[in-house]
Amino acid sequence: MYDSILARSFSRHEQKKLGYGAFLCCLLIALCFCTVLKPSLNPLPPLNLQRSLGVRNKILALMESNKESNSSEHVIKTKVDRIIKTEEFKNASLIHEDEVEDSKQEQKNESITDSVTTSPISSSGDDDDQETKIVEVVTKSVEPIICNVKQPRTEYCEVNGDARVDGKSSSVIVASSQLEMSSASNSSWTIRTYARKEDPTAMSHARKWFVRPASTDDQEFPQCSRNHNVPAILFSSGGYTGNHFHDFTDVVIPLFITSRKYKGEVQFLVTDIRPFWIEKFKAVLKGLSNYQFIDIDKEQVVHCFPSITVGLIRHGKELSINDPSKYSLSMKDFRKFLRTTYSLKKVNAIRVKDGQRKKPRLLIIPRKRTRSFTNTVEIMRMAKRLGYKVSVAEASMDVAKFAELVNSCDVLMGVHGAGLTNILFLPENAVFIQILPVGGFEWLAATDFGEPSQDMNLKYLEYKISNEESTLIQQYPLDHAVFTDPYSIGKQGWEAFKSIFLDKQNVKLNVNRFKPTLLKALELLHHFNGLVLKRLQYAAFSFIEVVAKKLEPIFCNFKERRTEYCEINTDVRVAAKSSSVFVASSQMDMLADGNTSWTIRPYARKEDATAMSHARKWFVRPLSTDHQEIPQCTQNHSVPALLFSTGGFTGNHFHDFTDVGEVQFLITDTRLWWIKKFQEVLKRLSNYQFIDIDKEQVVHCFPSITVGLIRHEKELTINDRSNYSLSMKDFRKFLRTTYSLKKANAIRVRDGQHQKSWLLIIPRKRTRSFTNTGEIGRMARSLGYKVSVAEAVAMNVTKFAQLVNSCDVLMGVHGAGLTNILFLPDNAILIQILPFGGYEWTAKTAFGNPSQDIYESQVHGV
Repeated sequence: MYDSILARSFSRHEQKKLGYGAFLCCLLIALCFCTVLKPSLNPLPPLNLQRSLGVRNKILALMESNKESNSSEHVIKTKVDRIIKTEEFKNASLIHEDEVEDSKQEQKNESITDSVTTSPISSSGDDDDQETKIVEVVTKSVEPIICNVKQPRTEYCEVNGDARVDGKSSSVIVASSQLEMSSASNSSWTIRTYARKEDPTAMSHARKWFVRPASTDDQEFPQCSRNHNVPAILFSSGGYTGNHFHDFTDVVIPLFITSRKYKGEVQFLVTDIRPFWIEKFKAVLKGLSNYQFIDIDKEQVVHCFPSITVGLIRHGKELSINDPSKYSLSMKDFRKFLRTTYSLKKVNAIRVKDGQRKKPRLLIIPRKRTRSFTNTVEIMRMAKRLGYKVSVAEASMDVAKFAELVNSCDVLMGVHGAGLTNILFLPENAVFIQILPVGGFEWLAATDFGEPSQDMNLKYLEYKISNEESTLIQQYPLDHAVFTDPYSIGKQGWEAFKSIFLDKQNVKLNVNRFKPTLLKALELLHHFNGLVLKRLQYAAFSFIEVVAKKLEPIFCNFKERRTEYCEINTDVRVAAKSSSVFVASSQMDMLADGNTSWTIRPYARKEDATAMSHARKWFVRPLSTDHQEIPQCTQNHSVPALLFSTGGFTGNHFHDFTDVGEVQFLITDTRLWWIKKFQEVLKRLSNYQFIDIDKEQVVHCFPSITVGLIRHEKELTINDRSNYSLSMKDFRKFLRTTYSLKKANAIRVRDGQHQKSWLLIIPRKRTRSFTNTGEIGRMARSLGYKVSVAEAVAMNVTKFAQLVNSCDVLMGVHGAGLTNILFLPDNAILIQILPFGGYEWTAKTAFGNPSQDIYESQVHGV
């Protein structure tokens, strides 16, 4: 019907225009209808999703920035709350702009946690993990108290909000208007603020503190007497403080971990205060806090803080912070803090290259009461021979001073004990040597110092003493459980273990057995080539080839052409009546040689039967300690022994020097005139009076002994530095010191100079003597010499050595008297007169070649 009407009234083109206009009018009416009526629209799910994703993205961005800037956690929590609430307000305003009151009510009813946890739609496991982190952060932000009592070695509470500390009642009261939001079901916590939770003895010396929440309108709620605007840390200086090890591992390092994030803006509250501890570590406290500590036990007023940590955070291991992902700190950071605190200048240990003269410095911590070294002086001498500069010191209450000493050293050694905690002050790449006493200390040593030293970037060496090096051997037989089964003593309890192995034991190091450990330390410090390492194994005035036989209690060398000797590195008993050296050892199975006895004549001219016939035979015999023939000690010595003969050809000045070495201990075949002649040399080489062992009726016991002497194959020579680490230059320097010889260099005469060269003529009295000494002297004076004529036999060594040293030229017929060239100054001249008889080879061997090693020039005369 309508079509027929339109068809009669309008054309076909006009009908289309009318349809389009009607459609547009309908749309306009609908839009007006919506605008006028303003219907109430509920929040759409897509908008809700958009809001949650926005919150999530902003929180994640904030957490990432936190990792870079290390912002404190309570600041992050505040920012998270602000982001969530701001985002909620924006979304609500966009949807309900005209219904502000309704939107406020909706925001109030909407949970912050729900706004985060209900928003994500994710197909990724990583997104789920990130969402969980957000939940944790936001949950923490509304928890005023977070207590961690599950750690194995410590417990602590972190209070984020108004915290009020009452020292009188040992209480920390937390005020919060959001207590109903706390996730903790416990309404109170008891904390002992000392970080060794597993030890009831230590914890019994730490006061209990109570952490409890309270409403601000509670009538018992304490009012603030003193307000602080920085966070606080409450910790104990009780427990085992006073022991240097526990000072650091239980308090100082945990305090560093807990407080470092505040960068000094933190107040320390100290309970169980010990004034000596505060004085000892005042520099550390000042380095970690900008405020004077408070002795909270004595406070009668209530202190209020914006936040507080009750107790200390610590790592599970001793002397360690090796989980940077958890603490954002490491031992490297702590050691850097110590260097700054105590003004320690040395960052890295010495790195000596071949040919460099600078010596590494060794610090020996001797200990005073127990587990102390009984032969510290001997250890020092041995270390100096190896090339160390040695210091011996015991830690004191002045931490700064001792820290400076430790920091100046490259190697530190000591018996297991609290004093080794000072490795904290060593420079990077230094070497730490821990001496393990008898008692099964392996686990304890590794836990307390071995493993921590590696976290400190130190190089660790361990030396386990033998039973013979422990003074317990004087209290218990070798078959006692103390030696055979020390773990059975430990099973009786800590006090039983401590009373024997810690309190009753001292250490007498066998320096020959210990020497390879010091050599290894040098190897770790130096850049070696093979030759340098070999030289170090033969130290000044040393007579042990350590590396070749460090595990052998007996090492005998019969392969040398001109000498033979035995070196014994264990319990030695010398019985002169039977000319025997008995070796008592529990390690006899380690002997490489199947022989059960050795015979030695301790005179260094093995190839000469006549000389050796004047040297007594000595027998070296290994025996088990329970053997019936082994003698009991009558006199004990704490130093090694050297047994040698003054028989042979002694009395001939040449053989006196070439056949007898530069050390002294026990003398057999004693010739008293020889002892008197060389008393200055003997005194210089030993701090102990020699023993005429042939006359002794008692048994002398030593930690080690060398029977016989080491010598160079050639006469009057030490020219193999690769074996001995010495030269004739070193020996002549020793003689100059021993006999107080002042002239180091011969005269250098210049043209026109009036100073005359001094000529010494040795005339000889019996054979091969000059028959015209006066004529020779006159001729020499006419040439410009100042002439002296003297014979060594008529004078003591000291006086004649001084005369020879004053001269520039020495002349004489081939004979023993020419041995006095040893006392000439450097660059002096030796004139050796060769009589008839084909003396060329003898003269060259005895004095010609040696004179070149002594830096003299030689002139042959016929």
